[in-house]
Amino acid sequence: MGWASYDSAHIGLTSLVWLAQFFYVVCFIPQIMENFRQHSERGLSDLFLIGNLNSYIFLAFDIVCNNYPWPYLITSAVQLLGISILIFQRFYYDFSARGARQKAQRFFLFYLANVIGALCLIPFALRYAHFMGEFSAWMVIILVSSGMISQAYKIYKAKSVEGFSFLFISLFSMASLCEFILCMKLDLSLPYLLYTVQDLVMFLVFVVQFFLYARGKSWYLKLMH
Repeated sequence: MGWASYDSAHIGLTSLVWLAQFFYVVCFIPQIMENFRQHSERGLSDLFLIGNLNSYIFLAFDIVCNNYPWPYLITSAVQLLGISILIFQRFYYDFSARGARQKAQRFFLFYLANVIGALCLIPFALRYAHFMGEFSAWMVIILVSSGMISQAYKIYKAKSVEGFSFLFISLFSMASLCEFILCMKLDLSLPYLLYTVQDLVMFLVFVVQFFLYARGKSWYLKLMH
């Protein structure tokens, strides 16, 4: 009975790990499709994009420096690819829009400098892996929080959720819920726990905003937008 219980618990926790990684991988697809449908990415705030880009960069440092299991490394690479596609869409549609090209050029230089800065951290991470792992874990929380708050403020200011996919943030939050359960079961680190909690809190904020600002749609279509 003891071994059976252990095996069941192990299978359940392993399944949660893979389920979380699956949600993290597929969550970008609805937002990419929403941007393509509208030929615009004005529904996402700039700080949301740059915050998530940097958070995934530091998450990669966290995973490598702290020797996380290989599924996390693959997921981190896919997340970087997903946010890079969103950023590419932003530049592509802004360059195509009249009057937005100059602003897009400034942001392109800003993003390029951001990536170069991240590459410059690699030698430091190789030499001080433990410190970089701890530092990166806390930076992920700060950057994700700032991006989420910026997005919520953008929606509040515009009184509109147009261009922001609810399915995108829902899948992301489902991954966070899986990881929150893992935190409770495995007694994981405080930064890891706070990361999942702030994701779930911001998800509730976005739910309220979709009900308030998704005009002219039934409650079901508001959530599936």
